[in-house]
Amino acid sequence: MSYARMHDINTLLLTTFVSAVAVLAFWLPSSLRQRVRWGSRCLLISTSAMAYASLCPTSVVELFGVRNFTNANGVLSIIQRFTTLLGTPLARLLLRRSPHSEVGPRSYDNTRMLVGVLLITATFAVLWTKIEAR
Repeated sequence: MSYARMHDINTLLLTTFVSAVAVLAFWLPSSLRQRVRWGSRCLLISTSAMAYASLCPTSVVELFGVRNFTNANGVLSIIQRFTTLLGTPLARLLLRRSPHSEVGPRSYDNTRMLVGVLLITATFAVLWTKIEAR
């Protein structure tokens, strides 16, 4: 196992964790209209999500090899499209079931919690991948 392989997976684990922390620690409280938290959330989510998106293909190559990249990337692409297909109606359902009657930042609390839980789940999935790759 090369150092670069573990470095990519470690960085992917870190950026996924930072995204989860950014959502749960900064995005949820930012609905209280505190501009510092809102700016921190934007900065952390944008930088960590960008690194996550760029490290995913390199991690797939390192885990499955160049010969299997097309198949593995195709499966991941199908999963991403399927979750996109389900995510939008699910978010709309969570917005409709919000306890807040007025449309505003607080009405997105359930959606924010869903995103936070999914990012924590992704963090544990990357951690499991790291453990299995050893």
